[in-house]
Amino acid sequence: MARALVPIFVLFAAAITQASVVRQFPPFERLELLENPNQRLTPRADEDTYRLPNNTEPISYDVTISTNVHTGETGFSGTVVITLEVIENSEIIVVHARQLANFSATIRQADGQGNDIALEYTQDIDREFLKFFANGVTFTAGTKWLLTIKYEGNLRTDNGGFYLSTYTDENGATKYLATTQFESTDARHAFPCYDEPAKRANFTITIHHDPSYNVISNMPVNEAKTSSGVTSFEPTPKMPSYLIAFIVSEFVYSNGELNDLPQRVFSRKGTEHEQEWALTTGMLVEKRLSGYFNVPFALPKLDQAAMPDFAAGAMENWGLATYREEYLLYNTENSTVDTQTNIATIEAHEDAHMWFGDLVAIEWWSYLWLKEGFATLFENLAVDLAYPEWDIFQTFHAANYQRALITDANPNARPLTYFVEKPSEIGLLYDGISYAKGGSVLDMWRHALTNKVFQRGLHNYLEANKFSSANETDLFDAIALAAREENFPVKATIGEMFSSWTRQGGVPLLTVERNYDDGSFTIKQEQYTDDKNYESSMLWYVPINYAVHSSPDFRNTMATHYLLKEKEMTVGDAKTNKDDWLILNKQSTGYYRVNYDSKNWQLITEGLISRPHKIHPRNRAQLISDLYRFASSGRVPHGTLLQLLTYLPKEDQYAPWSAANTVITLFNRYLGSDSAFGNFQFYVNHLVNEQYDKFGVNDVHGEQHLAKYTRNVVINVACLAGLESCLKETKDKLQTLVDNGTPIEANLQAPVYCNGLKQANDETFDFVYNKLMNSNDQAERRLLISALGCAQSSKQLEKYVSSSIDKSNKLRTQERYTILSPTYSRGEVGLLVCIDFLLENWEAYGNLNAGFGGGNPLYSDIIGMSAYVVTDSQKAKLQELVDKVKGSAFVPSTLQSSVDDNIQANMDWLSANREPIISWVSSFRNGSPAISASILAMALTDHRQQTLVVEFRATRRLNTYSNSSNLQNEMIALRLAILWAACLSAVLADTRQLQLQPPTTYAAENWEYRLSEALSPINYNITLRPYLLESDGTKRFTFDGEVFIEIQPKVATNVVSLHSKNLTHSVKEYWVKPAAGANPTVQTLTLASHNEETDIMNLTTAANLAVNQVYILHFKYTGKMEDDMHGFYRSYYVNDNNETKWLASTQFQTHHARRAFPSFDEPQFKATFDVTIKRHRSFNTVSNTKILNTYLSDEADYFVDVFQKTPKMSTYLLAFIISEFTIRKDNTFGVLARPEFYQQTQYSFNVGRQILTEMGNYLKKDYYSMGNDKMDMAAIPDFSAGAMENWGLLTYRERSLLVDESATTLSSRQSIAAVVAHEQAHMWFGDLVTCKWWSYTWLNEGFARFFQYFGTAFVETEWELEKQFVVDQIQSVMAMDSTNATNPLSDENTYTPAHLSRMFNSISYNKGASFIRMIEHTMGTENFQKSLQEYLVKYEYQSSVPEYLLAAWTANWPTNRFNSSAEHIFYNFTTQVGYPLINAKLSADGKTVEFTQQRFLLKENDGADAKLKYTVPISFTTSAQKDFNNTQPKFVLADTAASHTETFTTEISWIIANIQETGYYRVNYTESNWHAIHKALTESNWGGIHEINRAQIVDDLLNLARAGHIEYSLTFAVLEYLETETNYIPWTSGFNGFNFLAIRLGNDTKDFSVYIRDLTTKAYNQLGFEEGKSDKALDIYLRTKVLSWSCRYGNADCINRAKNYFNSLSSVPKNIRSVVYCVALREGGNTEFEALYQKFKTESVATEETLLQNSFGCVKEQSLIERVFNLVLSNEIRRQDKASVLSTLYTENNENVSPVFELVTKHHESLADAMGSYSAVATVISNIAARFTEEKQLSALKTFNSANSGKFGSSASTLKSAETTVEENLKWSEAKLLHFRTYLSNRNGSAMISAFSFITLLLVSITTLLN
Repeated sequence: MARALVPIFVLFAAAITQASVVRQFPPFERLELLENPNQRLTPRADEDTYRLPNNTEPISYDVTISTNVHTGETGFSGTVVITLEVIENSEIIVVHARQLANFSATIRQADGQGNDIALEYTQDIDREFLKFFANGVTFTAGTKWLLTIKYEGNLRTDNGGFYLSTYTDENGATKYLATTQFESTDARHAFPCYDEPAKRANFTITIHHDPSYNVISNMPVNEAKTSSGVTSFEPTPKMPSYLIAFIVSEFVYSNGELNDLPQRVFSRKGTEHEQEWALTTGMLVEKRLSGYFNVPFALPKLDQAAMPDFAAGAMENWGLATYREEYLLYNTENSTVDTQTNIATIEAHEDAHMWFGDLVAIEWWSYLWLKEGFATLFENLAVDLAYPEWDIFQTFHAANYQRALITDANPNARPLTYFVEKPSEIGLLYDGISYAKGGSVLDMWRHALTNKVFQRGLHNYLEANKFSSANETDLFDAIALAAREENFPVKATIGEMFSSWTRQGGVPLLTVERNYDDGSFTIKQEQYTDDKNYESSMLWYVPINYAVHSSPDFRNTMATHYLLKEKEMTVGDAKTNKDDWLILNKQSTGYYRVNYDSKNWQLITEGLISRPHKIHPRNRAQLISDLYRFASSGRVPHGTLLQLLTYLPKEDQYAPWSAANTVITLFNRYLGSDSAFGNFQFYVNHLVNEQYDKFGVNDVHGEQHLAKYTRNVVINVACLAGLESCLKETKDKLQTLVDNGTPIEANLQAPVYCNGLKQANDETFDFVYNKLMNSNDQAERRLLISALGCAQSSKQLEKYVSSSIDKSNKLRTQERYTILSPTYSRGEVGLLVCIDFLLENWEAYGNLNAGFGGGNPLYSDIIGMSAYVVTDSQKAKLQELVDKVKGSAFVPSTLQSSVDDNIQANMDWLSANREPIISWVSSFRNGSPAISASILAMALTDHRQQTLVVEFRATRRLNTYSNSSNLQNEMIALRLAILWAACLSAVLADTRQLQLQPPTTYAAENWEYRLSEALSPINYNITLRPYLLESDGTKRFTFDGEVFIEIQPKVATNVVSLHSKNLTHSVKEYWVKPAAGANPTVQTLTLASHNEETDIMNLTTAANLAVNQVYILHFKYTGKMEDDMHGFYRSYYVNDNNETKWLASTQFQTHHARRAFPSFDEPQFKATFDVTIKRHRSFNTVSNTKILNTYLSDEADYFVDVFQKTPKMSTYLLAFIISEFTIRKDNTFGVLARPEFYQQTQYSFNVGRQILTEMGNYLKKDYYSMGNDKMDMAAIPDFSAGAMENWGLLTYRERSLLVDESATTLSSRQSIAAVVAHEQAHMWFGDLVTCKWWSYTWLNEGFARFFQYFGTAFVETEWELEKQFVVDQIQSVMAMDSTNATNPLSDENTYTPAHLSRMFNSISYNKGASFIRMIEHTMGTENFQKSLQEYLVKYEYQSSVPEYLLAAWTANWPTNRFNSSAEHIFYNFTTQVGYPLINAKLSADGKTVEFTQQRFLLKENDGADAKLKYTVPISFTTSAQKDFNNTQPKFVLADTAASHTETFTTEISWIIANIQETGYYRVNYTESNWHAIHKALTESNWGGIHEINRAQIVDDLLNLARAGHIEYSLTFAVLEYLETETNYIPWTSGFNGFNFLAIRLGNDTKDFSVYIRDLTTKAYNQLGFEEGKSDKALDIYLRTKVLSWSCRYGNADCINRAKNYFNSLSSVPKNIRSVVYCVALREGGNTEFEALYQKFKTESVATEETLLQNSFGCVKEQSLIERVFNLVLSNEIRRQDKASVLSTLYTENNENVSPVFELVTKHHESLADAMGSYSAVATVISNIAARFTEEKQLSALKTFNSANSGKFGSSASTLKSAETTVEENLKWSEAKLLHFRTYLSNRNGSAMISAFSFITLLLVSITTLLN
């Protein structure tokens, strides 16, 4: 059963008191009361046992009930037939019955023998036993009987059992219904039964009712037994009685279907339009749960019903869950995000119960947490799986997790598993322990043991115990089994560890003491209570993990250490620096509090103030919560807490603000009457005003889900602080509603109503009061009940609280007792009003029926008020009331002592806490020396910052603070004090710079960008009319569109959600698809909303669309053809006659089809397409398929082209081009280009046909057999992507498709063939089978990149592409994948356009292809090929997820190739980031090698998770074998294995692992092994080592040294062998590695130039400039590289020869042109540039044009640098090429870096216009900054960022990251570059270190001395 959910935005008002204080929750927080199903108004006597005897057991029930509830009559009659089995000989049969009467009973044998026996009975009223017997009859063990009982009863009115509910319909008439609420012991009220959870049986329910009513129950209706006025249901599975439900009503419903399972949402008439969210979300959540558990939902249907009267939050009746209306009904116009979230989480809670509680029941109520803890966990986890962008666990942390910690701090807190027997005892278990602690402890173990083990354990538990009952041991055994199955090591038995949390109460406090000298720390545990002197012997098995400042990775929450039920432990393997902060309990997933030594608290505070977002938001929240507890209990000084809170101006996340709000609200409550309260308000004003500025008092459409919660907290805190602007803006919003009817945005209603009412006049108050009384929206009523209590007028509040007993008003029973709490909890005025009200009306209030589950409201509210008494006068006033009610029947005798305890606790709190808080905030306000010293100390102790960043913010809001003038002066003085401290710090530190930094803004991502899956598109019929001619006038570059979309609903819905961007719609309508010849009934689609951020357009239909019915959506619209190369866009070219020719083309991937037609624009929504295009006769058109028909339009000079229907495909694959292109073609294959380029299409025409054929042969699926009988490829002048895989119409940049035999280089030719192969591979991988969502982009792009090489190799066999793949793909992606900036192949965190763009990176392409290649070599080529063939057949025309591919691979994975490891290999490399470094340790005797692994990272402390492990297929050879051809792995190194050892019979001198680099990993060896490899490399034929492995050795050595795994001296010693190397592959690895070092050297390259010239001498002399007839492709490529490096680094012969070639510019051999052009510009001047520029202006070959413009960047003269930059700004360089031209300008010459940076930053606005976005400019700046080598360059970057980052929007983060990159690079250079310089100078025989190096060395020495 769900808790009555706490609306998050009103939790802010809740204050947490010490444990001894009995907290009185506001009405919306009465979790215990609303959840307690058994608390009664009248106490009952307790006897020895309330358990049924075990002498009989039920088998089945046949229940028949008759009711006339339609008249309002409460009486009902019933008959129950119980089939039972006798377990022990007995003379009586005992069942439960409550408030039933007039029994008559008979019994007979179940086998039909014998007659009915009349039974007598007796009743035990207290224990609710009904005992049947017949004189002289003994029921024999083993026999079965049919017990028939007739009885009568009355519908209850307290919302329990079988009860009466009422509501007022739309016409004002009172309507009645009968419904049930049986948990935990109320089924006995509806029919006599065995009312215990373990007594499972089958139930058949039949209800007799008025024919105008309908009935629903747990199971579907049995149509055969149902007639008018009689509804019978199918038998249930075996289930407990408390889960039975039936509702007799006039409810209406919406329906859907999930996995062929009917889903319905029921509610009263008039609310149908509010059912959609619950229906959709419920199905999504149920899908996520069944997927997580891998156990299907067990019943044939699931209904959810909204009840007008319902005391519990919701109830998990199996197959029929029931809810309060406000927890199921969502009004899209006025419901809040809080309501939306509540519905999702409560539905998830109840759905989780369908497995935990229903499918598997608990043995007895003692194990209540075993269902409610799981439901609490999964109400969050299931929603997180369904809506990950919500970040729902922040709300879990703020609510359930904190509630549990508070409840559990009581020294007498009960354990989770707690023996109870009586119904009153059972009721006490429905508390924060069972729910919040249960969920929190389970979540702790989910993280500690890993989600994988936990998930498998739950599957085991559910499968083993389904349709039965279980206890905690069953759960422990199931998880233990999962740990064994997953080979997951545990430190003790699961039972021991878990039971330490379930069988004892309380919560641990971990105290951490650090050893700052050796980096270790000690953890001590004890029981936490608010009394620090309390002693306890309790200990727990505590899972531990931690993060530190230098490695702030909070992602991996698995436990790394355990406190094994011991007092303390020392963590000695921690790598903490003395200036690091240390934080235990990553993401605050562990259920415990953590205290630290004072220095660590100081370091944490400094870290929060400087960079709060390095610490996880849930940890930030917990630090605040813990510190408050520690301060109030005397464990730490209050100043520690108050100082830490000063970081809040930078905080923008919900959980930390929620925690801070709790503390601030509590302090406000205690100090509100204090004479120094103004000082506290001043302090809070300082904390909140910046975030109030940011969030404001207006809802922001499309913002992050949690931002709406955070805004409400910030508003409440700001108004509490007396911020005048907050008070004014909230008041004005409320007044505008009153005066003009302007609605308050739904998500702002709570803070606006509350804070507005604090200042409201009577008219405004009455307006809100009447709004409550007249509202039929339960969520709105709940909000208004809370808000009205905020008023601060005694007169208004007197009226309000009096309404609680006024039976003539429209308050519901369950609402009346919720009025006082929000009134007395909002301040002294409300408290005194409530006391006065009860002094006069205590008897009437005590007689209120609190409703089912409620205690007496008089007693509850007196106790609640006592928790808010903080002055003697308040105490005296409350005592008057206590004296008046003492001794009455409404309150227990303990009232006085409970009140006294609460008040004394408050007084004790004030005594202990007031003075230090007031003193600190007063000092803060006055700018005392103590505070200044504190600020100064923080500044002086921040050793991690190279510059002191002082955040000096203008006093923007001082004039808005009430009490303005003095406070303005004081705040200015405070800021000056801070600035003074900072300046003094800068002076003292000497080396630090004072820098003014603007406020940082943190962009939020991950809101809902995904479409609902409720509708499936079948076909699009699209007609487009583009306007491209000058004669089109103002319509030019627009288009008209019309589309008919055929859809089929999966669920009943009246909402049509689809994408539309920048389209203006004139027609929006729909109809049922008619039969042939019939006319449709056309209806209008009503626009409900259009989110411009997500492009989702929500339209509503007049009625629900029926499931499986086919509908037509019809739209007419207009759109624009922009020039940004996305969507349906325009492009142009200038022909040979100097005429500008326009064309229209498309680029829809990933999310741009919506710019051409409204669509379901996600890859999973596949459909067929019929395209029709109307075009001027001067144009021709092409699309994905052949033209079916062309006819003359009714518009003069226009034709209409109709295309064949496409195969079933995704929207992003549709394409069409309207142009004057010509085509080279045969019957099926064509290449299109502008007419003058026709001759350049021959090569791509030839190679394209060949590759397409070979791909079909390899995959055994001919392209033309897949539903499209043509293939065209088109060269587009303006094209943002390199190429695009539109099915049947591939589009390319011109240089990626066109070949001129005289001008196109071999390298460009290869690139063209490869890109053709890439796009054609997509026809199978991407088009035929498509990734379901962009999270799995690698399923498309990884295969396309793989076949880009290996598909081209089918045709171009001489290019040795399998070798090029290694250096081009594997080695290039490893650099990115070894930093924290990487992402996994399968990245579930993919939602926004920015996320989608990120997925098209080298991880999806290069790593995806590398991973695929590794799998091929691991499983074998033939098996791999067969698996792909089967994969394509099975999933053709469908969308795919990685698991489908894995299944195809494992089905073909041979047993002799480690097939048992296949799944681990797959998931380790696709769901984890990074890759392993394999350490191969050859023993001294040369006979064993020990293999271990670690994650390879280029930087130790960049935040990446260094502890990741992988399952790695390892291949190797040795000096004895030298077998470099067998790439089959020799063994698999498991992710769980510490090591693996290989033994050899004879001694070996070296081992080389990763044969031909087929594995995706690096390898390091012992130093002796490296030297042995070096020796082999210097032998003839390089010691027989394969050229790919030579390349691997070079690449690994350079990167191992860069990362600090080996010394550079070792690297360069081995790399000396390159002097003999003449192979392209190893040299490419070398040049790539040297490039990094060259960049870091900056302009000081003298020794490096000598080094490069020496190494390349042999290759240079051998290759020369002239091509030989026998030269292979790799020889030609190597020549280009060697010449380029030799010339760049001063080879005089190279430079001179290149110049000579340039002098005959027209005859430069094409394959060395890039070298000749670049050398001429680098060594020449304006003459050389002008020659190339003129050639560029007249060039007609696309590849040569690209080569020329990219050569421009080789210039070095400032004037030429500026000229090239201006070219980039102009239209002479197409937008698609600007970035690459600009890149060469700073990459070809290190000297150009600073000049180009100055140009870019000076002209950044113009550059943004030219490149199309500030994002593109941010990328340019970031790339330039990556080449910075000096502090002054970093300073220039920071200065620019500080002044301009606001212009860059979300791309400002790119600029900020660039600063970090530069700092890291400078730090690397400081640590490593000197070694390299020294090596070079020594190698070159220099007598001394260069002057620059000497200065560097001197600075390093000075820095060391200063430190």
